[in-house]
Amino acid sequence: MKVVWIKLAMNPNSYACILGLVWAFIANRWNFEMPSIMEGSILIMSKAGTGTAMFSMGIFMALQEKFIACGTGLTVIGMVLRFIAGPAAMAIGSMLRVCMVTFYELLSFRQRYHNPLHPSSSLKNMDCMQSFFSFLVFFIGSAFIVPDYKEKVSRWKIADSFQNLKFVTCKNQCRPPGSESLPDGIVSKTSNLQMRPLWGFPKNNENSSNNLFTLAVGIKQRAIVDEMVKKFLCSNFTVMLFHYDGVVDEWKDYKWNDHVIHVSARNQTKWWFAKRFLHPDIVAEYNYIFLWDEDLGVENFDPKQYVSIAKSKGLEISQPALDTGKSEIHQQITARVRKSIVHRRTFKPGICDGSSTAPPCTGWVEMMAPVFSTAAWRCVWYMIQNDLIHAWGLDYQLGYCAQGDRMKNIGVVDAEYIVHYGRPTLGGTNENKESSHSNKRDHILEEPSHSKKKDPRLETLPPVDGVDTAKKSQTETRKE
Repeated sequence: MKVVWIKLAMNPNSYACILGLVWAFIANRWNFEMPSIMEGSILIMSKAGTGTAMFSMGIFMALQEKFIACGTGLTVIGMVLRFIAGPAAMAIGSMLRVCMVTFYELLSFRQRYHNPLHPSSSLKNMDCMQSFFSFLVFFIGSAFIVPDYKEKVSRWKIADSFQNLKFVTCKNQCRPPGSESLPDGIVSKTSNLQMRPLWGFPKNNENSSNNLFTLAVGIKQRAIVDEMVKKFLCSNFTVMLFHYDGVVDEWKDYKWNDHVIHVSARNQTKWWFAKRFLHPDIVAEYNYIFLWDEDLGVENFDPKQYVSIAKSKGLEISQPALDTGKSEIHQQITARVRKSIVHRRTFKPGICDGSSTAPPCTGWVEMMAPVFSTAAWRCVWYMIQNDLIHAWGLDYQLGYCAQGDRMKNIGVVDAEYIVHYGRPTLGGTNENKESSHSNKRDHILEEPSHSKKKDPRLETLPPVDGVDTAKKSQTETRKE
């Protein structure tokens, strides 16, 4: 009991009850009425307190990670108290009130019958008794209920602080390294390859497709490159050229020269350029990234239609099919299937059948004309090693980046097809030949059955740097 009285003495509600009880006695004795402004203030505080409590409970419930935050058992208990015990207590209280009023009426009648000159004395005595018993009940209840309520409130505050701490920690971890000290609104995580004028703002192109076309080019293949660039620019693609021969000025004769991005580095492959200039945060605004070789014919290819097909078929990694009549084909799966829109597997007796689940029978594209979605490219970029040159073997590992089942999300588009001329690039020096021999151990692609046959189109090419182009072309075609 000592602890109970100490808690009562420390509870501000105790003094408020005492003052209220004193006021009730005085007002009842001398018939004082509470000023209307005080009654209005008490009513406002009562309604405001109820509204604030309900608002706080709603906020607390909304911040919980689970719909039933306190567990099934406590939830059942709370529902029982709310929907069964609460109404029952109200019913009992109402019955007691009726009994007390009836008892009061009987007592008043008796007092008036025995002492008709003082009918109000029993009323005053009854009011005093009611106030006294209410005072005792409130005091005893406050001693046990208020501390428990304070403990729950403190736990809620701790939980809220912990949730805020987790949110702040996650927020800091999700920010790019080095930007932790910057205000939230100033951090720009991504960029793009859009060229901007020196003054003013760039013109908004309503027909922009938000797709990127990148191409490794050399000046010797200018005619093919010209056709490819014009077709993709007409489809509102952003075009980026990787000059592996270091020649840039000679492209100024073309009208589209100022509308494309030029990056030059001698004797570097498109994978070297891609690793260093196509970071996922730089190309994050583009829906699809085309990373093509320069020896491709696009007479029967529509970039916009291709993107539409890839999107509708759910292809994260794809390539256009190769025209079987004009192309140099290394893998059967890349050959065009007539009267087909997309195919995802090929059939070859003894090698590929309907039960095959591995490339190059299914889930495989060739490295000369791959097309990646934004999500797939983010994965592929991290998979490209800094010393990767010819990408031999990379095509077999693209399934890791298919964003799901490689047999469904990797495919070849037959409706939009290209021609693979198989012309040699990046070759001709002894240094490249030695590099080719050193990388043969990484070449895990299937050897094409027709690789020993000479391409008649290569026989007419003139010698370069004293090296027979026909012989050189066979070596470099295998590289590509």
